[in-house]
Amino acid sequence: MADPRILVVDDDAVSRKLLRLMLARMQRACDEVADGAGALAAFAREPYALVLLDRQLPDLDGLQVLGRLRAMPGGPAARVVLVSGDVADPRACGADGALAKPFTFEELERVVAG
Repeated sequence: MADPRILVVDDDAVSRKLLRLMLARMQRACDEVADGAGALAAFAREPYALVLLDRQLPDLDGLQVLGRLRAMPGGPAARVVLVSGDVADPRACGADGALAKPFTFEELERVVAG
């Protein structure tokens, strides 16, 4: 069985690369997009089990993307983790968790493990 799909949403190319490399170290592949519109388009094409969503995006706020993802078919089944340090209670805004930047490999491992 294939590993559940992971979507990385971050406007910063270095952050996306770092996440991709860390996930590869866990032997996990991911798809990457740089903005909210890209995230919504990718999610419409593919079922993702986990979305690592940057809070600050150039076109849509991460929380706006989160709300739209949740409204899409399959959206409620995906775990969405905000990658940001400014969300006090991620569950209150509909996310399944938060990963504060900068984060460690071990913290990312825990998020991926669920």
